Amino acid sequence: VSGLAVDAAEVHGVIDETHRASGRQAEALQRLATSIGGVQSAQGSIGTSVDASRSAMRGARVAVDAVGRDVAAVVETLQRVADAARRITQVAAQTRLVAFNASVEAKRAGESGRGFSVVADAVKDLASQVDATSRRIVGTVGDLDARIGALAQELCGADANGAEGDA
Repeated sequence: VSGLAVDAAEVHGVIDETHRASGRQAEALQRLATSIGGVQSAQGSIGTSVDASRSAMRGARVAVDAVGRDVAAVVETLQRVADAARRITQVAAQTRLVAFNASVEAKRAGESGRGFSVVADAVKDLASQVDATSRRIVGTVGDLDARIGALAQELCGADANGAEGDA
């Protein structure tokens, strides 16, 4: 009986130790479950942030595409303005030539062509002013075209970076 009592006491000690170990493991599992809950919550927040970022990227891409179309329209308009300015320059050159010819004819006419000579000189001066103005317009359009080209390159680079980041 005394041996049985010793064995029972040992079993009781083992059961108590197992119970304490189970309690520690239960506490550790509870901490692990709490940590996993925190990780899941963080993953949810990250997922929401990623979704918001993707949505913002799509919106930015739409905006960049719209600006790209607007830039293309501005470039086309600038080309039309430059073409018109070049035509004006050509007309000014032809007008100067006509004014020169009129001036020559007025000189041939002598005293009776003197009034016409004054008009021819005025037309030649106006044609020179128109030529200078149209050349400034062509230069300004060229500057604008260069600036818009740089903007278009930046937009294309931004669009390419956005497409790479979204892939």
